[in-house]
Amino acid sequence: MRALLDTHAFLWWINDDARLSDRCRAIISSGANEILFSAVSAWEIAVKAGIGRLTIQAISNRDYYLVQGCILAIGLTYVAVNFLTDVLYSVANPRIRQ
Repeated sequence: MRALLDTHAFLWWINDDARLSDRCRAIISSGANEILFSAVSAWEIAVKAGIGRLTIQAISNRDYYLVQGCILAIGLTYVAVNFLTDVLYSVANPRIRQ
């Protein structure tokens, strides 16, 4: 069986988190299955770690302008992703446009 892991499932598996179901854990752990991991997920983990590390350093250094910039970047990314999701959903489902 082929299984494509998303970012959360991968992180939950690596950290042995209880949020990952026993069935998913068995599929991932089985040597008979082919487990795929997206390059986008790897990029997402790197970006989240980088932004988090930068924000924590800025807080500890009391660099308030950098903290504000990090929070602004995170907020704008959230808004942009939600907007893009709404637009793509309206394209995929014509009933939404009415």
